[in-house]
Amino acid sequence: MTDKRFVILCCKNLIAEVDAAVAGMPGASVISYPPHCGHVRSVWDTVSSYYEEAALGGSTVFFCGCGCQNTFDIPAGVMESPDFIFGGSGASLFLPEFLVRSYEKEGCMLILPGFLLKWRENAACNGLDEATAGEIYGEALSEVLLIDTAVRPGISDELAEFSKFTGLSSRIIPAGTENLRLKLESAYLKWSFEAEKAGFKQRVLECEKKAADYSMIAELTDRIIGIYDEETIIHEVLDLFVLLFSPKKISYIKSADGKPGKAISVTTGEVFPDESGREFFSSGDETGVSSSGDGFFVRVTYGGVLKGIISVKNVLFPEHLDKYLNPAQFICRIAGLSIAIAETYRELVQTVSDRNYEITERRKAERALKQANKKLSILSGITRHDILNNLMVIQGYLDLTDSLKKDSVLDGYLLNISSAASGIQRQIEFTREYEELGAEDPVWIDPGTVIRKVGQARIPVISDCKGFEIFADPMIEKVFYNLYDNTLRHGEGATEVRVSCGPEKRTGDDMPAEGKESLGYVIVFEDDGCGVPDCMKKSIFDRGVGSNTGLGLYLIREILAITGITIAETGVYGEGVRFEMTVPEGGWRIVA
Repeated sequence: MTDKRFVILCCKNLIAEVDAAVAGMPGASVISYPPHCGHVRSVWDTVSSYYEEAALGGSTVFFCGCGCQNTFDIPAGVMESPDFIFGGSGASLFLPEFLVRSYEKEGCMLILPGFLLKWRENAACNGLDEATAGEIYGEALSEVLLIDTAVRPGISDELAEFSKFTGLSSRIIPAGTENLRLKLESAYLKWSFEAEKAGFKQRVLECEKKAADYSMIAELTDRIIGIYDEETIIHEVLDLFVLLFSPKKISYIKSADGKPGKAISVTTGEVFPDESGREFFSSGDETGVSSSGDGFFVRVTYGGVLKGIISVKNVLFPEHLDKYLNPAQFICRIAGLSIAIAETYRELVQTVSDRNYEITERRKAERALKQANKKLSILSGITRHDILNNLMVIQGYLDLTDSLKKDSVLDGYLLNISSAASGIQRQIEFTREYEELGAEDPVWIDPGTVIRKVGQARIPVISDCKGFEIFADPMIEKVFYNLYDNTLRHGEGATEVRVSCGPEKRTGDDMPAEGKESLGYVIVFEDDGCGVPDCMKKSIFDRGVGSNTGLGLYLIREILAITGITIAETGVYGEGVRFEMTVPEGGWRIVA
C-alpha cells in the first residue's frame, strides 16, 4: 500500500450519514466543509481549501454535497483529475436516480436531515419569512419529502415546523445509507486496488488476478444496479462467481420464508443444498465453508432480510478459500441490494401504472437504459481488453516455466493454472459475442447469401435457399458459422452439409385462411455425421452443455430468439444432425 489516502469530502450536513456509510473501510477518511447559509456566489471559494487538504499527496477525493440550492462551480481542472470523483448531491446519494427524477417531476422538494436541521438559519440568510416562503414554495412545489437516512432520529418535529413555514404538506421516505455505502464502496475498492498494485508490482500473478477480480466486480456493480429482473441479476452474479472461483458446481437457493426454496444454477449437476448447506441456511452466519473443504456458502441479504444463499462446490484451488470469502461476500451485498431495488422497482411500476404514468415512466427508463447500456458497452470492452492482456501476461510466465526444472506436482499445478486461464479467455471471448446481441436493430437478411459464405473448410455445404428474406438480428451470420463449426467439431463421419428452405407445412385446423400468407418459414441445416442422442436434443441449447465451451448452441438460440425464430434438433441419432429453424409468421418475405 502507498501513503495516498481515500478521502470523502462532504458537506457537514452529511457527516453523520457518511460516517455510517464508511464504517468497515480501513484507510478511508472523512473531511467535511461547512454548509452554505442561503445562496452564495461561489461554493468553491469556501470549499477549495478543504479540497487542497483532502487531495494532499495525490490522494483520491470522493466529493459530495447535501443538496442545497447552490450550484457547484468546481473548476474544470479539478473535475478532469483522475483522482477526483464527483459522487453526487442530495437525494441521489440515497435513492436510485430514476426514483429521484420521478419525485422531482411530481414537484416534490427532496431534503436531507442535515439540511432540515438548519432550515431556520438558511431562511434567515435568504431573508424569508413565513408569508414569503409560502408564496415562493407554493408556486413551484407540491410537497416536501424528507429522505430518512436512519441516523438522525427524532426530527419529525422539525419537519412539521418546516412544512408549516413553507405551506407545503410533508412526508418521510425511508432510505437508509445503503445506496451511499454502495457508491462509496465501489469507488473505495477501485482505489484500494490501484494502491495495492502500486505497492506490490513484484507479485505479478497475484496482482493480475486481483486486477481481473476487481474489474469484474466493479463491472458487475455498474451493470446489475440497473437491472430490474431478479433472475437476470442472479445469473450475472453466478456467472461472475464461475469466472472468479472456477467451481464445478454453483447454485443460488432462494429463501422461501427462511427455508430453502427455488434453486437456480449455471452449471450441471445437483443444485439442491446438501446437509451442510441446509445447516448454513438456518445458521445466521454470513459465510461458511462446506464440510468437504473445497467449497463455501455466502448469504445474500438486504436490510437483515435473507434473499437466498449461494452454494459454491469443488473450486479449482480450495487452498485459497479464505481469500475467496471477502470478494464473494461483497458481491452478495451488491446482489442483495440489487434484488431489493428490483423488487422496489416492480412495485413502483405497478403504482405508476395505477396512476396513469406508465407510458411516461417507461420512456424515461428506456432512455436511461440505452445510455447505461452504451456506458456499459464501453466499460465492458475496456475490461475485456485489460483482462485479456493480463491473461497474456499469465500465459507468458507459464511459457517461461517450460524451460525450468520442476517436479511432477509443480508441473500439475502449472497445468491447472494454464487450463484455468484458457477457460477464462473462452468465457471472456463469449461475453464479447453475447454483448452484441440486440445491439443493433433487426434487419431483412437473405439467408442464402449468408450460407454461401460458410463451408470454406473440409466439408462442403449444399444449399437451395434463395428468393426470400428473413427478419433477424445482424448476428444471424454467427448462427450458420456456429452450426457449421459444430459439424466440424462433433459431426464424426460427416461428408457434407445440406441447407434447405421452405414454407412451414400445416394440416387440418392449423391451415391459414384462404388468401392469407400466415405460414412460417423453415430453414433446415443437416449433415450426415453421427447425430445427437435423443436424451440431449433439448439440453444441447442450454448454457454450459457440450464438450467444448458449452456456449455455441446457446448463443445460436439467443440470436434467433431476438426476432422470435425458434430452433430444434430433429435428426435421427446415427444418421446425422438436423436443426430446424422456424421463422414466425410475418418474419419472412419473398423477394424477386
